[in-house]
Amino acid sequence: MNASLTKEFHPDEVWTALQQMHPLKSPGPDGMPPIFYQKFWNIVGPNVIECVLNILNSGSMPPDFNATHICLIPKRNNPQKVTDYRPISLTNVLSRIVSKVLANRLKKILPHIISMSQSAFLPDSAGRETLIKAVAQATPTYSMSCFKLPDSLCKELGAMICRFWWGQKKEERKIPWIAWDKLCKPKADGGMGFKDLKSFNLALLAKQGWRLLHNQNTLFHQVFKAKYFENSTFLEAELGKHPSFAWRSIMAAKNVVAEGTRWSVGKGNKIRLWEDKWLPTLTHFKPVSPRKNLQEGNQVSSLIDQTLRAWREDVVRNTFLPHEAEIILGIPLSSFPTEDRRVWSATANGVFSVRNAYRVAQ
Repeated sequence: MNASLTKEFHPDEVWTALQQMHPLKSPGPDGMPPIFYQKFWNIVGPNVIECVLNILNSGSMPPDFNATHICLIPKRNNPQKVTDYRPISLTNVLSRIVSKVLANRLKKILPHIISMSQSAFLPDSAGRETLIKAVAQATPTYSMSCFKLPDSLCKELGAMICRFWWGQKKEERKIPWIAWDKLCKPKADGGMGFKDLKSFNLALLAKQGWRLLHNQNTLFHQVFKAKYFENSTFLEAELGKHPSFAWRSIMAAKNVVAEGTRWSVGKGNKIRLWEDKWLPTLTHFKPVSPRKNLQEGNQVSSLIDQTLRAWREDVVRNTFLPHEAEIILGIPLSSFPTEDRRVWSATANGVFSVRNAYRVAQ
């Protein structure tokens, strides 16, 4: 293996690398696309081979050899921010030839040195990863958005996907070197980013619960409210007698919705001072100060001067620890009284996100 990596590079490897390039790929700073070198190889070939082999065999590169044009491709109409563009690097063809020659040589030994759990550089594993994420785990999405799949079914689907990932066939068994729950962790945490179907099912159902909280003018909300929580909200609802399968499914995700939401302060009369989540902190969202009973009541409205639409600073500082008092006094209040509303705590705009709900469900 070491001998194949350290042997001298050959002119045939340079020509092979050039042939592998699409003729009309964008040129780099020199303005020459691959088709120029391919068509006039009999003229420029010797010079190209000499230049490339000198770099590969000596390990040294001219200072401007890697000169690059950065091109920003808009990802949407009327881009406004840098993130609305996709950057691509346009290098010279000679630089690409050097990279491709090295890649061709490494490709032969990669299967022997890359971990079985790695997929970024191996076509087979990368293909399996794409199939799992785009097909196997995406196919039941509609069903999981409406109904809670049995835990046994989620477990069996996960086992089938796991066997596919490790390359098992009908009569052939492979060793799963890493547990499936670890492969379901984000790539940043050492996993592969696969979905745990049970948690994903709850996240999709939580979206229906969010709709029951916010889309009150829809037929969907009116039907369920009339039957299951006529005098309360979704988060206060009970399962009830003889519930439908759809209602039981949505109720299974109620804890996900409750865990992921907090109150945005308006009038403050709906928010319980000590029991509800309403502080814009990064963790628990509930006050941790020692409890005190206020004469005006234990709602957040008792901390607000409704006439001036401002916090009653003396009451806030006498009731809460200093750091929590500063957080509360920093919460903006609208000039006109508005209703308290629930927002999704993990997003900047307060709107529900299945991705964030999936993290909560895990």
